[in-house]
Amino acid sequence: MSQIKSLAEQLKSKLEEQKGILPKPSGNPANENPTAKKAGKKPTLDTDRIAKLIESLQNFPMDGQEKILIRIDKRSMNRLRGFKVASNVDMTRIFVFSQKTIPGSANIFLKH
Repeated sequence: MSQIKSLAEQLKSKLEEQKGILPKPSGNPANENPTAKKAGKKPTLDTDRIAKLIESLQNFPMDGQEKILIRIDKRSMNRLRGFKVASNVDMTRIFVFSQKTIPGSANIFLKH
C-alpha cells in the first residue's frame, strides 16, 4: 500500500513540474534549502525586440545642442551606465528618444 502511495506522489510531482507548479514541501520546513523557495521560472527575453530597440536608439537623430543636468538615483544611473557600455547609446539619447516616442509624453509637460 505504501508503494502505491509513493508512486502516486511521484506521478503527482511530475505532473506539477510539467505544469510549472512547484510541489508542496513535505516534512520539516526548517531542514529545507532556503534558496529552493526562491527558485522559479525566469522571464524570457525577447531578443528580437531588444535588438530593434537598440537599433532604433542608435539610429535616432539627435540634432539638439542643449545640455541637461538631472538628478537620478544610483540604481537607475548604474543601469543606464551598463546600457551605455553594452550598446554604445548615450543616456541623453535614451531620454530624448523616450520623450519623443512614448505616446502622450510631450503633452504631460504642456498640461501643467
